[in-house]
Parts: sequence; C-alpha cells; structure tokens
Amino acid sequence: MFIEDDFLFFPHKKTSKIIPKKYQALVTLLNDIKFYFSPPNKILGSRDKLDKFDFNFLDIEDFHFFTDEQLLELYTIITIIIQCYRWDRCPPAAQRFEETTISFPKGLFDFWVSLSDRIGVPYNNNYIATIGNNWLIVDNKINHEKPDSYLKNLRIAYSWLKRPYHDQLEQFILSFVEMDAFSPLLLKYCRDINQIIQSNLGIETFIHPLEKLLKITQSLNRNFNKRIKDRNIAITDWKNIIHIPFAWGLVFKGEKLEGASGMQISSIQILNAILNIKDPGHIGQATKNTRKYMIQPQRRRLDDIDMIGKKLRQLIVKSNNIKVILLYNKILQVLTNWRVSHQTRGYRYLSYDDERTSYQMASGLTIETTTQSVEDIFWQHMQDRIVETENTKIKS
Repeated sequence: MFIEDDFLFFPHKKTSKIIPKKYQALVTLLNDIKFYFSPPNKILGSRDKLDKFDFNFLDIEDFHFFTDEQLLELYTIITIIIQCYRWDRCPPAAQRFEETTISFPKGLFDFWVSLSDRIGVPYNNNYIATIGNNWLIVDNKINHEKPDSYLKNLRIAYSWLKRPYHDQLEQFILSFVEMDAFSPLLLKYCRDINQIIQSNLGIETFIHPLEKLLKITQSLNRNFNKRIKDRNIAITDWKNIIHIPFAWGLVFKGEKLEGASGMQISSIQILNAILNIKDPGHIGQATKNTRKYMIQPQRRRLDDIDMIGKKLRQLIVKSNNIKVILLYNKILQVLTNWRVSHQTRGYRYLSYDDERTSYQMASGLTIETTTQSVEDIFWQHMQDRIVETENTKIKS
C-alpha cells in the first residue's frame, strides 16, 4: 500500500538546472520575458514577446528520451512561460481577470498540453511547477534529517520578475518550499506508523513516531514564524504584483481551474491526513480538492496516509492510553498554532487598503464577488479550519 519514495514531495537531488541542451532556449526566453512581464511595462507585455517566438523546435517525441526529473524540469519552465502569457504583464490589465479562455501560441500550447498529460496534471499554472519544483540548493548540501540546516541555501530556479520584485517573489515562493522541505521526514514516520499498524504492535509503540512528528511539526511552525518575522514582503507589492500570477481562472473542458495554492503545501497535506482532520468547512474541502492538481503518485500517497491516519486515530481512541492521547493532541495543538499564525498574517496582507487593488484574488483561488470583504471571508474560513483542527483532539 505504501510507496517507498520519501522524496516524492521534495526532491533529494535538486542541486542544479538539468534541462536538456536542446531546450536551453526556453531558459533564455524566460530570462527575457521577465523584462516584459515586470513593472514598469506600459507598452509591451510578455504576449508581444511570445507571439513572435518560434516554438517549432518543441517535439513531444523527445519525451521518450527524458528522465522523469528532466520532464518535470521542462514542465516547470514551460508552465511558467504559459503563466506569463496568461497574465501578459504585472500588474495585469483589467481584462485579463475577465478572461476564461485564451488562444496561446499553438506550438507552445500543444507541447504544454502533451507534457501536462505526461506528468498527469490539469492544464493550469500548477503548484509543482511554479513553486514545488521551482528551487535549487546553492551549495549542493542536503541533509533531509535536518531541514533547518540547509534552508538558508535555497534559491528559486526560475523567476518571472526582475529586481527588486524578483527578491520578494523569491521570498514568497521559498516560504512554501521551506515547508515542503519537512515532508521527507514526515513521510518517514508515517511509514513507521503504518508498519506498527500492520504488525499489530502495542499502542505505546506509537510513542516514538508520534514524538518525531511532534518535533517536526514544531520545527515547521518555528521556521514559518521566523520567516514571516525576518523576511517581510511589501504588502502593496504582494497584492499588486507578487501573488497575482499564481491565480489562473481559465476554463478547460467546462471546468474553471484554480492556480497554484498554499493549500497544496505537502507537509500540511500530510499532517492533515495522518492526524485524520475532518474537512467539512470551506478551507478543508478546498484543501482536499487541490489534490487533483498534484501528480498521480502524490495523490496516491496522500490517499494511503488518509487510511493510515484513520486507523491510527481509531486505535488511539480505543486504547484510551493517556500518554499517547496527550502526545497526539500536542501535535494537533502545534498545527493549530500554525493555522492561527497563517490566519493573522493572511488577514494583515489582505486587509491592507490599497486603492490600486480593484480585484479580489488570493493564493491562486478566485474569490467570488460579494459584499463581504475578502479579508473577512478569509478570516472566517481560517477560523472554521482552526476549530476543525481543535475538534480533532481526542478526549481522555
């Protein structure tokens, strides 16, 4: 039932750009696009550049000669180029928000669709492309047992904004990547829990992996709070430039697709699953639904952990073992604390009054027109999720 690859959500060899030589022109193109996409851009946008580019060298037959890692890297670059075409420039023109279909350059679009099908993801600016695979280690040193030891050496691999906005975009993307970095350790101890369940061992054998999960969750929360304290992003820039391109809003096969969202952060998805947190509310349901934007092995893995988490909770409740229950509840409390930090930070950014911001979009999710402010909607949805997490605690 359980896939062995602990690095499914966070690659363990992401130390250099590995795009095949034939496709290096795409890297050069992306470096050029940022000058059309970034402000100030009053005349030409990225569509002007891309409409004149010759994509005839793109060949889906090359897929047969690529490794999985090369395919994912190529998908990352192509998707970012597609994202730039979708929004044209930043801040985007008002009509970009009204679009539900776009005529992309044919050679580019057909290649991207085939590559998306090969990867197994919908046709959108996916999290795995814009964030999850869009990073590298600058000194080639990775120790997955100690994520804190190398997080300072992370950099984004591909940017669509020039400085000074590039630096803020990098901070924003790496805030997600740093949380994904904890997923290998989380998966390791989820596997240990599964082995204990399958072996029908005593309830207290869960103490060791649960203690490890607690320690990892504490580190994740501590690292998140340190980043948002030490590396602030200018709120005006975030609202008008940084976060907008992560939205999508185009319709394919009758479905309006979302863009890259923090709801796809792998470490949080794993914790939700192994702790068996119910998801009746808006954010809970949206988080579960965003799994469809992940690659198939990731979706399967989370489905596995859903079942493991359900069985784990049943065994702990049945045992009424105070020590195990308290440990389980401590992990839930730390996750609750993380959600409170996220709620406070998100509300602060969304509620910032900036008359230039005439639209309501957040984290890749389109907020429907309403008389209620987007920040109040966000706060209430997050509050519901906090309560759901608290209510998962087991009473002793």
